[in-house]
Amino acid sequence: MYKLINIPIVIIACVLCLSCGEENTSNNEDLKKAAWKEITEAANGTTVNFMMWQGSPAINAYINNYVTPTVKEKYNIDLQISGGQGPEIVQLVMGEKQANIKSGQVDMVWINGETFFQLRKVNGLWGPFVKQLPNAVYINMNDSFINTDFQQPVKGMEAPWSLNQFAIVYDSIKIENPPKNIPELSNYLEQHRGTFTISNDFTGMTFLKSLLAELGGS
Repeated sequence: MYKLINIPIVIIACVLCLSCGEENTSNNEDLKKAAWKEITEAANGTTVNFMMWQGSPAINAYINNYVTPTVKEKYNIDLQISGGQGPEIVQLVMGEKQANIKSGQVDMVWINGETFFQLRKVNGLWGPFVKQLPNAVYINMNDSFINTDFQQPVKGMEAPWSLNQFAIVYDSIKIENPPKNIPELSNYLEQHRGTFTISNDFTGMTFLKSLLAELGGS
């Protein structure tokens, strides 16, 4: 029987605002100082283009069946969802900036830390905006998991979207007492060489980065 053990590594998926697709709010510095009521009034009847990772059917259902209709009902905003992540988003934003396009294809994106870093380098983010969000009062901005992303100070340019735990799959029939933390995992690997593997993709790289963060200390 395969089970999961949780390693206490936090990965934050973030939502960022880019220059708004609606002409009347594009590059509007006044919007950064506006009250939430003013923002919702200005957004009434507009369309927001949200580009996001679509690899999870459960998350897709949540966005399509709850978030999109709720945003329409409460704020009269049409939320248009499109798939995209990583380099695709960076290339899109860079291309629009180089072409001096004022009304871009994307208003809001769900990205990881590496893409956040790359977009900051090309000045592709709109903000800061986090403090204007009503739920910002519930965010601990002093938490390093929130105020720093990919070793970059967030400075209100992205809002936390979710918290996840990194998990390792193991076979409970073959392993009665699995390692429950990184030191125990290290000892296990020494004693059972050739029995542990990671994928050569984003998940595997995230695991390696998690090890570096844990073992490197502050």
